[in-house]
Amino acid sequence: MELEFSLFRHSKPGSGSVYCSKLLPMFPGSFSYKIGWSFLCWYIFASTMKVCAVNCRRGLSKKRLEIECLAAEENLSILALSETDLSSHETPPILDGYECISGSDTSTARICVYIKDSISLSVTKYPGVLPVIVINTFESTWAFLYGEFTENAYTVDKIRLSEKERTNRIIDFLLWLSQHSKPLVYCMGDFNIDVSSNSISKIRLDNWCKDFNFKQLVKSPTRDAVNCKGHPTSSCINLFITRSNKKMNIAFKDCTFSDHKAVFLQIGRFNHKKERIQVRRSRRLRLCMFH
Repeated sequence: MELEFSLFRHSKPGSGSVYCSKLLPMFPGSFSYKIGWSFLCWYIFASTMKVCAVNCRRGLSKKRLEIECLAAEENLSILALSETDLSSHETPPILDGYECISGSDTSTARICVYIKDSISLSVTKYPGVLPVIVINTFESTWAFLYGEFTENAYTVDKIRLSEKERTNRIIDFLLWLSQHSKPLVYCMGDFNIDVSSNSISKIRLDNWCKDFNFKQLVKSPTRDAVNCKGHPTSSCINLFITRSNKKMNIAFKDCTFSDHKAVFLQIGRFNHKKERIQVRRSRRLRLCMFH
């Protein structure tokens, strides 16, 4: 019986294509061939996802070009935008190659998540009041949240939330997420809890992570601002909480459309450029030439 050998290759992580360093024997047309190859494609794709979360600071439609450039330059699998604040008659801008999930039970959509249209997923509805979007892939649960200061923003029923209430809502959601998620969990967004300060909210979040075997991996400032006295300040409020044993790399980038830094998460293999070292041969000089 003849065996067919195939080779797939990709150029960038998260592109949805597959790279195999070895030739794999296949039985064309068989059921096991289709299932096995589909699983291999999913496995390698899922292991090289790149995800970004950033607070876009409203005006989403006017920032479409900058957001599209960010998704294309970084070759993102998922791009989550918080504080989008789209009204009921507004729709999020279209990004080529991406599907968008947005909306909430209120009149204002405070989160939009762009996902590559090649990714298979399902959406889980959160029954609470915190603005969140929860999606499930084959083995992982992804959650994107916005720790809003005002409930029912831009309406006559708006309510200013205290720090305690905001933290309660986030903790309640994280508890729900831990009980309704897959084994691998990734939660990103603008929590509006400054973990660089020793506040009660920060302590509560740290304690919850320890109790439920989660980790908060963002440690450096994610927003620079100026206070009422004109002094520069910084805070670490765009966080990433996870329950995963995969290799992860976190990076940050300044955005032209926001005063928040974009938080990037790359899972799996990291493509580091190898430095080429050039060695030049030097001629040996005889000592006798100097005598």
